[in-house]
Amino acid sequence: MQPNTPIDFGLFGLLLWCMTIEQAHRGRRRPLLLNGVIAVLGALILYEAYGIYTGREHHQTLPPAHQRDSIRVNGGMQIDVINGCGASGVGQTVTEYARSLGYDVVEMKNYKNFNQDESLVIDRSGKPEAARLLADRLGIDPTNIVQEISRDYFVTASIVIGKDYRRLHPWIHQIKE
Repeated sequence: MQPNTPIDFGLFGLLLWCMTIEQAHRGRRRPLLLNGVIAVLGALILYEAYGIYTGREHHQTLPPAHQRDSIRVNGGMQIDVINGCGASGVGQTVTEYARSLGYDVVEMKNYKNFNQDESLVIDRSGKPEAARLLADRLGIDPTNIVQEISRDYFVTASIVIGKDYRRLHPWIHQIKE
C-alpha cells in the first residue's frame, strides 16, 4: 500500500489513509489539515459507535403532524379490534380510526359470537386509565370497560365492536366530514 492512495473502506479507510500519511511524515512537521481530518473522522466514528451501543437511529422519521400529540398521549399503545356484531367492514373502520389517533392496532378479528349488543373495551394489562382513555376516544360508554388480564394477550386493550357501532366516534365523525 502506498501512502498517497486511499483504501476504499469508507470512513475507516480514510482514517487509515490519513494515518499512513502521518507515518510517512513522521519526524517532519505534520500538516495542520491532516490533524483536523483525523480529529473529525475520530469524532464521527465515536458518534456512530455511541449510536450502535445505545441502539438509537440517527435519522428517525416523524409521523404526520396531526398524529404527533396522539402518539405522545397513547404511547403507541398496542390494541386489537374485535368484531362482535357481524356487520361487514366495522373492524376496518375502527382500525383506521384508532390508527389515526396514534394507536398501534396489531390484530383485527371476529368475536366468539356476533350477539354483542354494546361495544366494550377489555383492559388486558391492568392499565385502567389507558382503557378509559381508549373508550373515551372511541365513544364507548365507560361502564362498558371490563378487565380481563391474561398473559396470553400481548396487547394493552381490546375493542369489541357491538351492534351500537353507529353511535361510536368513527361513524359520527365520518358523517360530519
